[in-house]
Amino acid sequence: MLMCKLDKKIAIVTGGAQGIGKGSAKILAKEGATVIIADFLDIAEETAEELRKMGYNVEAKIIDVRDLNAANVLVEEIMSKYGKIDILFNNAGVNKRARFENVDIKTRDHIFNVNILGVWNMTRAVYSYMLKAKYGKIINTASVTGVKVVDEGQTTYAITKAAIVGFTKALAYEAAEHGITVNAILPGWVQTPMVH
Repeated sequence: MLMCKLDKKIAIVTGGAQGIGKGSAKILAKEGATVIIADFLDIAEETAEELRKMGYNVEAKIIDVRDLNAANVLVEEIMSKYGKIDILFNNAGVNKRARFENVDIKTRDHIFNVNILGVWNMTRAVYSYMLKAKYGKIINTASVTGVKVVDEGQTTYAITKAAIVGFTKALAYEAAEHGITVNAILPGWVQTPMVH
């Protein structure tokens, strides 16, 4: 039987219902991981079913990553079922383009809370288990926006993605001695529903 790179690994992909998250969930599953798509979109189950029809081990969980308690509950459910979490891909993110003077506080807080607190919450929820296991892979979706380039209407999004780069570096420094790696990806424009 052909062995894959991620056989017996358990992976969580936030924002996995579509776009980069969906593509990543598919690759992780193709490489043998059991993937939990964690998303607030109802289409998460459709995505999971689509991937299951391809023969992959995928399930969907509806979650609002802005809620630390919800993150803790999800992680406890996964730990109870599988006994471990090997990979966390913090991919959930939102954006609404608007010039700085036109950004209302509700929009600002929504983008901050998903893009920054969502990453913090999910990482916090899994981190103690990875510390005990002395193993873990955490991947955060940042962006070229904020740290390399910017476009008009991206002030709020840019600050959140720059924050994720800083968080990734700081946590990577702390986590390395415990066998946990923390990395970020910095995509540019990708043909996703959010871009459209």
